[in-house]
Amino acid sequence: MKQCFHLGDFLPQELLSNIKSHFEEVYPKEGCGVLTLEGEYLPILNTSDEGFTMDKKEFMSLVLNGVNIVAVVHSHPDEKNPIASKHDKLASRFLNIPYIIMGIPSGRIIEC
Repeated sequence: MKQCFHLGDFLPQELLSNIKSHFEEVYPKEGCGVLTLEGEYLPILNTSDEGFTMDKKEFMSLVLNGVNIVAVVHSHPDEKNPIASKHDKLASRFLNIPYIIMGIPSGRIIEC
């Protein structure tokens, strides 16, 4: 089974800052978005009050417009050391792309 690992040393600081700013804006809800092959973070509306569900229209619009999505990114509010949930791991496997999780307010990141 794939293990989670810490990504803080691998993503550019400016990108991490953009992601964290978005997650702090939507706190206490979970924030979500995607990373692109071009190294951009694109926020996507979380339509759920518990956990996260990316807005399906926004996500499909990115896919249909040829955006190269390389990872889903979301936050775990009030978790100093985020841990991937069973749902996170299943969704990551289903989509066949990594899920990157950032604890807010700590800013610590893992990938599953």
